[in-house]
Amino acid sequence: MMKSPAELIADAERALGRMEKGIRQSTTTRPCWPWSAGPDAETAIPGMHRILPYIGGLADDLRAYHYDASQAVRRLANP
Repeated sequence: MMKSPAELIADAERALGRMEKGIRQSTTTRPCWPWSAGPDAETAIPGMHRILPYIGGLADDLRAYHYDASQAVRRLANP
């Protein structure tokens, strides 16, 4: 069953809203930033290992939301 243009626009808006929320969270929520661990490299390196999976997860989520929005727009442009 094909979606109506209004449903496709709603799909794109939902995905874009998730992207915006993810971006907002990534810039306001900063768990264990490595440079907050201390001035020496010995405490910064473990901090980096804690933050990298968090950043990777955000990037994966944003990639999926972007894909969802792009697909909705493509279907809208070429019904």
